[in-house]
Amino acid sequence: MLRFSKSLFLISRKYCKWKQPKGIETGITVFNPITNKQTPLVLNSCNYAFWYTCGPTVYAPTHIGHASTYVRVDIIQRILKNYFNINLITAMNVTDIDDKIIKKSAEEKVSWQTLARRYENEFWNDLKLLNVITPDIKIRVSESIPLIVSFIDKLINTGFAYVAKDGSVYFRTDSFKEYGKLQKITKDANINESNKESIKDFALWKAAKNDEPFWAASWSKGRPGWHIECSAMASYIFGKSIDFHAGGLDLKFPHHENEEAQSCCFHKTDQWINYWIHTGQLKLSGQQEKMSKSLNNTISVGDLLSSCSPNEFRMLCLMSRYHSSIDFGEQTSKAAKSVLEYIFSFLEDAKAYINGVKAPVDLDTEFLMRLKNETNEEILKAFQDDFNTSKAIERLLHLISETNRSINSKEKKTFLVGSNIIIIQDIYNFVLNFLKCTGFVLEKSLDYPHKNKENSDDFITALIDVRHAIRQEAIKLKNQNLFTICDKIRKHLLDNHIELKDHGQNTSWRRKV
Repeated sequence: MLRFSKSLFLISRKYCKWKQPKGIETGITVFNPITNKQTPLVLNSCNYAFWYTCGPTVYAPTHIGHASTYVRVDIIQRILKNYFNINLITAMNVTDIDDKIIKKSAEEKVSWQTLARRYENEFWNDLKLLNVITPDIKIRVSESIPLIVSFIDKLINTGFAYVAKDGSVYFRTDSFKEYGKLQKITKDANINESNKESIKDFALWKAAKNDEPFWAASWSKGRPGWHIECSAMASYIFGKSIDFHAGGLDLKFPHHENEEAQSCCFHKTDQWINYWIHTGQLKLSGQQEKMSKSLNNTISVGDLLSSCSPNEFRMLCLMSRYHSSIDFGEQTSKAAKSVLEYIFSFLEDAKAYINGVKAPVDLDTEFLMRLKNETNEEILKAFQDDFNTSKAIERLLHLISETNRSINSKEKKTFLVGSNIIIIQDIYNFVLNFLKCTGFVLEKSLDYPHKNKENSDDFITALIDVRHAIRQEAIKLKNQNLFTICDKIRKHLLDNHIELKDHGQNTSWRRKV
């Protein structure tokens, strides 16, 4: 039986060094949790980059704390693909056997498989609603037991793991000198655990308990521990060196620390993951704790989408650095919605100008062209700077503001020769491309509960034409009653997410997304 003093043990990080990969330089710098500073992003291959994301444990509905991680990861992946032409191969696991799944299935009196599949299907549907790209490779723990057993067996045979008295298997942390790479570890050492050689050791295999699902291994019947699952599955897919591994900041320790340790030992390498991407936690306004199922302070994705569009939630994620926390509440949601409305309002104004609905004005085309080119360079620099989306949004809004000021000038253009709509079309395309490349849904009709899809373009246009005729008559006769009718039509359309804009003798409209 092991006994420990009341003192604290510390894992020194003096041996914990990050090695810059040898390969393809990208010009991007990424925050590195091992060095605690930004380091150059160098990829292993010029053909593709490997990206593994820790997936869900499927025992309850997906909440927006989880969703913020997957949306932020999706944004970074889109930036790498669309702005830097990196061919990402992505994978994500699904933990479909776990203590919480077993407990919940017993409470609901259904099989663990039935419960897990229900919430897994809900998870993928939620990601689809949020316009998160499905990973190229999806892999379940329950379907990967043989490769996990093989992974553990090698660690036992090479002395990095051992079988305890009850048949459980533990990783021998003292055998890996760089344990503590991602986080300096401090723990209370006044613990007595007869099954383990050291309190630092963690379970690779949990010996079977009565009335719990199990699989057979040469050392005992049981099931995998949490940390070994990702190591075995990611290694099976990508091998001994992976470019990116992503997850929430709460997974940094112990999950990612333990993954790195056991995988380095398995592959006989000093570095398994080259770049760890940790997203900041989402907290409800006024609360200090992260959103968590165990704390019962969650908002499901379904509940979110009853009052907030996927575009608004994505904008909320874009407006802060990916590794910073998100304060989710009425004020931050309104701010994201306002920014999005400002951008879409500009697109509508620009299109009205291009189509001649909005009266032409004299523009400084050289200034606008220079500003657009500078904005493009500044956005690229922002993305090279650890995917600084908040800076990119700031520069985009500056371009929109200056263009808005120009096309709404009172200096009307009085001749038709030398049209200046080309520069406005160019800026319109630039803004639209930014939205597409960062994952916003731009279709006019969206299939969400709070959106009304029954309106047809022809019907809306006809109604607006009638309103326009009434409005022209109201102006001619200075009839307040007719103006009131126009206002009522405008309000009715706005209630159905159709926004009108009057441009002198013409009117344009758009669906608010």
